[in-house]
Amino acid sequence: MIPYPENKAIEKFYHCGFKCFLVKKDIGGILEFYCGYVAVPKCHWAFSLEEKTMNPPYIFIHGGITFSTNMTEDFKVFGFDCSHASDDIGFWNRDRVIDEIKNLAEQFSKLPIMDTPDEMTMDDCLETLGVFPFLIRMLSGK
Repeated sequence: MIPYPENKAIEKFYHCGFKCFLVKKDIGGILEFYCGYVAVPKCHWAFSLEEKTMNPPYIFIHGGITFSTNMTEDFKVFGFDCSHASDDIGFWNRDRVIDEIKNLAEQFSKLPIMDTPDEMTMDDCLETLGVFPFLIRMLSGK
């Protein structure tokens, strides 16, 4: 079984070495809005935290981190939504939400890697999980 949000994503991509997901939610045909998610590996500092502790001072994202769950035993996903009472659903279109997902991935890339030697990079961290960042960059054109 494919875990959420991967099973509902209308777009999946990598940014700064992190797997990212765009989900479009439909509330009974009355309201449609986008949500954005970024998966962090278990060797990342944020893996052990909950969404409430990620919001400022660590992460600055639209509406704050509103979702986190273990996607698999090796990855935890953090996400935000664009359905707050003050949100203009038209403003938070696909392109803007993708930009905000990339912003979230960039912020995670600047946070430390947990319990590892200082010289360990995010690439090293991902390689310990069998994810090869050079392939991700090659496939994504970065």
